[in-house]
Amino acid sequence: MKVEELCQENEDLQLKVEFLEKEVADLKQELAKQLNKRETEIKEYAKQIEKYQNLASRYNALKNSTLGKLTSKYWVIRKKLNKG
Repeated sequence: MKVEELCQENEDLQLKVEFLEKEVADLKQELAKQLNKRETEIKEYAKQIEKYQNLASRYNALKNSTLGKLTSKYWVIRKKLNKG
């Protein structure tokens, strides 16, 4: 009887091991998907930061130039005239 009980227990444990191995594989796959998604998001965020810095640099260059200052004042005056 003990041999049969041990064989049954062994089979049960093997089934548990197989189930857990499958679960671990599924979790690894899900983790890999999430990692790829996060890497893509980080790359997109870096692109957006670079675009923002470029735009801010261009804006500051325009605001600091003489023609840029005149243009800004022109648009402020024009906006005031259109409202009034």
